[in-house]
Amino acid sequence: MSAGTATAPNTARGRVMVGHDAKNNPPQPSEKIFQAQVIQIARMNGWKVFHPATMRGHDGSYRTPLTGDKGFPDLVLAHPTRGCILAELKTDKGRLSAEQKSWATALQKWVNYYVWRPADLDYIARRLGGHQ
Repeated sequence: MSAGTATAPNTARGRVMVGHDAKNNPPQPSEKIFQAQVIQIARMNGWKVFHPATMRGHDGSYRTPLTGDKGFPDLVLAHPTRGCILAELKTDKGRLSAEQKSWATALQKWVNYYVWRPADLDYIARRLGGHQ
């Protein structure tokens, strides 16, 4: 098993700026839409998917009703022959919080941990399809 933090190759290049040259660089999807795309790709390729759903509180804040440390990755993906992936999903401009960085440090040596962005969709499809 190859472990470590990984992103798709060359994600630093070609990042799309929302509202910038929309004809050639369309706006990137929200994290929610991106997450739905990743889940769809995973399920189409036989992966089991776990995502702890967040809830919006009366005060407008977001809460995840689970016990544990904050910052756990967005998705846990498991496949009978391709292993287990923990993936943090971010928009192109999204940044990891201190808690997410702490989880990344704890996980990256032991599991297939990724930070994926919309620009990585082709890589994600190859990874989840078994065509790395």
